[in-house]
Amino acid sequence: MSSERAQRSDIGPRLTPRDAAALTWLAEQYGAPLDLVAQLLGTTRTRTYEVVRRWKRAGWVKTGTPVPGPTWVAPTQATARAYLDRERLGDWSPSPGIAAHTRAVAAVRLWLGFGPGVEGWTSERLLRAGSGFRAAGQSVGHLVDGQYVLRSSEGRPDREVLVEVELTPKGQRRTAEVVHEVIGQSTRRAAETGMWCGVQYLTTRAAVRDVLAAVEQSRTPDRRVRVEAIDDVPLALEAQW
Repeated sequence: MSSERAQRSDIGPRLTPRDAAALTWLAEQYGAPLDLVAQLLGTTRTRTYEVVRRWKRAGWVKTGTPVPGPTWVAPTQATARAYLDRERLGDWSPSPGIAAHTRAVAAVRLWLGFGPGVEGWTSERLLRAGSGFRAAGQSVGHLVDGQYVLRSSEGRPDREVLVEVELTPKGQRRTAEVVHEVIGQSTRRAAETGMWCGVQYLTTRAAVRDVLAAVEQSRTPDRRVRVEAIDDVPLALEAQW
């Protein structure tokens, strides 16, 4: 047993299927703070620290503290490129300007049940890399923060949902522009895929009224746009430790 442990130490940390699933998830979401990493791993704080230290020793992730609160964990550029199979992915690190939004989107994904290894979610990073709405040569334009597929059940066909997360009230005019753009994307997706496509819009309670007003102005059929308060999503706005 001792010689086996020595050999493993010589060749570096051993990658497990659980590691691979978690690293893929983190790469898709760019990264996440430690409290969310604990949530996606289903581990205690102490165990999460141990796992992340092992990942860092192996060179799979990097860490930093861009904002007060838990340390952030982000896959290295090499790790992200390998797990997402995208050669042109940039080297991402959290910054104060994007940390809150990145946290919120990751928390929403977990809240919706798309943890590591759960199929059906396409992240904004993959959409931006070319998997989704953008064709070669086209400008990126506004990208939603994720999309997911609800598989058929009880005779109902597959349905697709576009997810938009907004933490900063933008005023009625700009809010209406974003809402109409996302609804337009859902209409185009429905035409392209033949699936029903809806929108799940999560924003702060202070901005819910403006979003609902914009949805009403768009005259979108009922049940196609669902507006919810991001405040109700666990870990979306505040750190657990």
